[in-house]
Amino acid sequence: MLRRFVRAHPFVSYYGLDQPFIVQLVNSLGRFLVGDFGLSLRSNLPVSQLILDALGSTLQLAFAALLVAVVLAVGIAYGTQFLPARYGQGLLRSLPSLGIRYAFGPLEIGDA
Repeated sequence: MLRRFVRAHPFVSYYGLDQPFIVQLVNSLGRFLVGDFGLSLRSNLPVSQLILDALGSTLQLAFAALLVAVVLAVGIAYGTQFLPARYGQGLLRSLPSLGIRYAFGPLEIGDA
């Protein structure tokens, strides 16, 4: 059954899947170093082209997330330093540690 699969799919010879493992590894690393990430099995387009197509929107999303994070960080820092205690200064000071606590879950040391 595998031999039928190998003959039926041209990407097997393209990727060298009929070669020994070490030959596949060396060929794959060589193609990776020159920017050839192969062909997408779904769209049959070069993967490097698909990455470049998605890069613009990915960078926009990353920049927007960075901007939101900086605005929140500046707001929390300002609030912890300049707001009176009765307006929630303590709550603002606990926000960073609460974020870490709920982002990573409880940190348990040992099974004791």
